[in-house]
Amino acid sequence: MQTGSHFSAVRKTLYGVMILMVILSAFGVWNLSNASALGSVTGAVVSLSTNRSSFGAGDKVNVRVSIKNPTNSSIRLLKWFTPAAGMDRSLFTVTRDGKPVAYLGMFVKRAAPTEADYITLAPGESLSSDVDLADYYDLSASGSYEAAYNAASADLYGRADGADARSTDFLTSNKLNLSIEGRANRALQTISPEVVTGTNGFVGCSASQQTDLINARNAASTY
Repeated sequence: MQTGSHFSAVRKTLYGVMILMVILSAFGVWNLSNASALGSVTGAVVSLSTNRSSFGAGDKVNVRVSIKNPTNSSIRLLKWFTPAAGMDRSLFTVTRDGKPVAYLGMFVKRAAPTEADYITLAPGESLSSDVDLADYYDLSASGSYEAAYNAASADLYGRADGADARSTDFLTSNKLNLSIEGRANRALQTISPEVVTGTNGFVGCSASQQTDLINARNAASTY
């Protein structure tokens, strides 16, 4: 009898809690969907905006990139994945009539980031930059374009010791629909390699070491 009474009391308590949650939700005191959404915000939020949606062939296709920290704690953000210091990689997904367009900007290979490569956003703080998409993407054909911020890196927020380095963080934004008239792409910067001439010389090298050095020099010249 005591066991049955115990389970009956537990059921009544659970029912009471459920009814209370439903009542609070109905009056807006407890919004389950909002609670879930707020709980999922752990990083920066990116938004794109522009003061126009149609661009002629001679117009800059400027979009404003705003990156905000909506959390209650400071965020360390790897500045390579923001346009604050320019772009040396593709940070956007750009399509024309549903098909991806080519990225025409720089590709930079970097060493592992250090503390100096991160910027800190205080709670509620944001940074904004204007980006001319025509400087970085193939807008040579007229059409309906769609642009969205899309950056990803395992080092985006930095990793504490022991953190899973395999996981990836993302910076994604809303999508902008733009009508763009085709224009000539900007001239791509080219770097002419310096040609080094001369003969090989060796001091105290074995035959196998000489072969390795010759192969290394040939490979470097080809690269």
